[in-house]
Amino acid sequence: MSDTLSNNTCERCRIGTTSPVTLDAVHSDDGASVTYSDTFMRCDHCEREFYTTEQSQAQHRAITAALRKRDGFLSAGEIKLAREQYGLSLPEFEKALGVGKNTVGRWERGTVPPASAANFGLWMARYEPVVFERYASTRGVVIRKRPQHATSAMAETEQHPTARANAHLKLVKATRQESRSIVSGYSMLSQEASSVALKA
Repeated sequence: MSDTLSNNTCERCRIGTTSPVTLDAVHSDDGASVTYSDTFMRCDHCEREFYTTEQSQAQHRAITAALRKRDGFLSAGEIKLAREQYGLSLPEFEKALGVGKNTVGRWERGTVPPASAANFGLWMARYEPVVFERYASTRGVVIRKRPQHATSAMAETEQHPTARANAHLKLVKATRQESRSIVSGYSMLSQEASSVALKA
């Protein structure tokens, strides 16, 4: 009798057959939960469950996509579109946004979501090209390609004082919200550091 197992034979019991199972799963993050579609392998004999490499990567992408949707972040495709509409390379876009090397690549692959503050910059790049171009120039990034919708919502309100004031107020509120998120994050890190110091 050969000890060679077929590709679908369970490596644990060596009797059952493994096949993919897809279920709705729940992921908890920062006290909140998101539901996503999860696919894994299950043995029909010993009920062993495990992930293949591809399934594990797909699970990570699915969780990231669910978190993006919950928090109102741009999708991986939207981030790539935002970058490409200016004709910028990954390093150039990262410099314009003020984020680290390879960060945007991970966002575009959907492996990790952007932080709240970074998402604000991405939103500006996607929907406020005039403002983003001005900001990018202050960081030494030259925009070589103008998006087709180069007249941003802010620019369209230049001739309408009331609309302009409302648009400005929205931006101020959004900026304040992002600032509170950053301050809250630093506060949590500071508390954790103090706790570690006390235990040391």
